[in-house]
Amino acid sequence: LGLVVEGFSGKDLADGISMYILSMASQLMRTHACQFLEALGMGDADMLEWANCQIKRHDEAMPNLRNFADPQIRTGVFLLKLLRSVAPECAREELILSGTTEEERAQNARYAISCAHKAGCTVFATWEDVVEGRPRMMLCLLAAIMAEDLRRHAAEPVDKDLPTP
Repeated sequence: LGLVVEGFSGKDLADGISMYILSMASQLMRTHACQFLEALGMGDADMLEWANCQIKRHDEAMPNLRNFADPQIRTGVFLLKLLRSVAPECAREELILSGTTEEERAQNARYAISCAHKAGCTVFATWEDVVEGRPRMMLCLLAAIMAEDLRRHAAEPVDKDLPTP
């Protein structure tokens, strides 16, 4: 897989030292997300473009996400609006808070993780990852939402009256 593991060994993992387990899990999640994007012939920038396009279809006023460390992701609003665009049945607009206070950001983050699970996404991130804006975890979360969107579109029936290329 090409993972770089420095500063700890398999014994540290076997001993259950959480810091090392989380470090390894984080690398595995990022590798999974990157392999997913690579299989689609996409990169990080393509996923950001996809997410921004999804948002613009439903909320023209929402500013674009510039990168996975963009401060606006910490409010949870972008993630919730993205989840609404992919799985509207999973996130209710009236429950999305502005995210101006720490408490609102925490509530939005908890709601976003819950909605992602409800939508069927494979979620490795926690609400704390959202509030802290951890770029690697946001990459994994957006990849999971994108994968769910692709799965849903692949399941859509094809209109037989339309010409095929």
